[in-house]
Parts: sequence; C-alpha cells; structure tokens
Amino acid sequence: MVPRNLKPILFNLIERFKNKSDEFESFCLDILKKQHGTYIRKSQPGFDFGIDLRIENQNVLEKLRNISNNKKDRFLVEKNGRIIVQCKAYDNPISLKNVADSICYADLQLTKKYIIMTNNIPTAHFEQWIDISNQLSRRHFPIEIIHSGHICEILNKQEYEDVALKYFPELKRKIKEHIKSLQNYSSNNPTLTTNSTFKLDKNNPKQNIEYDHLKPKSHLRMLARIDYPYNAGSSNCLKIFIDGKELSPSELINKSGDYEFISGRKFPWIENNAYTLFYSPDFYTNYSDKTYSIKTSGDPYLFILKLPNNFKQITLKHTLEIAPSIIVEILS
Repeated sequence: MVPRNLKPILFNLIERFKNKSDEFESFCLDILKKQHGTYIRKSQPGFDFGIDLRIENQNVLEKLRNISNNKKDRFLVEKNGRIIVQCKAYDNPISLKNVADSICYADLQLTKKYIIMTNNIPTAHFEQWIDISNQLSRRHFPIEIIHSGHICEILNKQEYEDVALKYFPELKRKIKEHIKSLQNYSSNNPTLTTNSTFKLDKNNPKQNIEYDHLKPKSHLRMLARIDYPYNAGSSNCLKIFIDGKELSPSELINKSGDYEFISGRKFPWIENNAYTLFYSPDFYTNYSDKTYSIKTSGDPYLFILKLPNNFKQITLKHTLEIAPSIIVEILS
C-alpha cells in the first residue's frame, strides 16, 4: 500500500521495455513469482499462439497424478489448476486484435483465468470488451488485464523492491528512499492485500483501528477504494462477513442496482456478493475525473451497511488474486 501523502515512483515501462519483449516476459515472471511462488513457468516454443507463462497449482497437479482416467473428472480438476499469462510489451495501447488468437487458444485449454500483462494500457474499446465479456461469461474463464498503472503500483510496494532494483537500477536512490518511507509509515486504517482478510473484532482493541466505532449500533459507515496512483475504473472485489456469514446485497443501504460512468457504461454495485470499489489515489478525485467519474448521485466511496443485532465480528475480504491493495476508512 502506498500512503496517501507519499508520492509513488513513476516507472517508464514503455521506454524501458521498448523492443525488449523477451526481457519484459522475464520481468512479468519475476513479479508473478512473488505472488505464486515457483509454480509458474515459461511456455515452451510451439504452436500456442504466443502464450508466454503458465501458473500451475501444485495441489491440483498432485490430484491429477492420483485421479482416474475419466475425462470428465480430469477436466473438472485440471480446469482449476492453470492460469495462462500473455505478456505484451508495446509502444502503443494494446487492443483486442493483439491477443485475440491467444484468447481463442486459451479457450481450448483447461484454464482457470487468462491474464494479460502489458507495459502500456488497453484501448478504451478493449477495456470495455473485457468488462462485457466477463459479465456475460461467454467463456469458461475470466480475463484480467494488468497494465502499466497496475505494474507501477506493484513496483512501489516494499516486497517488490528487488524486482524494481533489478530492472530499474538507475532509480536505485529513489527506490531506496521510497522503501524507507514505507517502512516508517504506519496507518490507522486497515489495508487488504490480494486474497487477504481483515477482522474488526469488538473484543480486541489492540488491533490498529479505533474499535469504538464498533460499539453496538444498527449501521456501519465506511469509505473504501482500491489503492491506485490515479483513477482507473472499478472492480467487484470486497466481500463483507458478519460473524462468518456473508452480508447480503440487501444490507447495503446507500447503493443499489447499477452505477453509470460519464462515458455511459453501466455496471452493478454488487456482483456475486462482492461490492464494487473504484481505483483511486484518494477518497475524492473520482468526482472530477473526466473519464472515470460516475453520473450516479451520492458518494462513490461511501458504504452504509445495515448490521444485525449482537454481532461480534466484521470481516472484510479482498477477493481478487492479482490486484492493488484495498484501503478502508471506518467513519462511524
């Protein structure tokens, strides 16, 4: 997480990896190894339409060794064991035509997810196509794009210091100073990294949040966003549990139905019981952004939740596998 008052380092990924697609592939591999360990490998040369990396779940692969030869059984197990990654180092924004063949190839594979990593950004049309495609679920796997903004946010994290220094040695001094500032920073707000949970326990005041907010009451008011250097859309990525039970969509009082960007694109506030959060560097710039501000009235960051009587614990869960951190600020 990058503190609000600490300016992130802007890495020039386009210039750094210009005409260096092989090195960009190695760069992506180094980043993903931090998140998936050694269970990631480069694809072997062959007829695979440019698929670059494969992330494989070792537990799934172990099951496959002991499973019968029944094709249906093997399909159900293997489908949850592989993520395909396509690495694209381009001078111009990436479009659908740049990856269409590999997406079709991935459709023929037993794939849990298809990830595109690029040193640039997607075109508006391609980004919209991904959003619509994922919502319609026309294929068996979701598509996720990790573009230059996401990668810059990742490189600003303390745990990726070695990767940043390896590929941007000329910024060594800046990187070291930035990491030192992160180490000296302490936040009063919970931060959720990918696939993490944060428990707000009324009976444990030692955790770093003001638990007076959780005294018996009927509602919880909080601000939440995806921590990002600039405004860049949204994602359904926050689930809330009360004493281990998922909070139903009906408990969200101040948001319902769809929200609409000024571009006219509409998306649901809640999908699969996951609440929509906006990529943003703070809790106010979405109001004035020329591309990603929303027409819907009300505060895009504010959530007012109805709470049951006599609850003991609230749990917040970041549901995405690869994404920036979530920042939550409890108001009352």
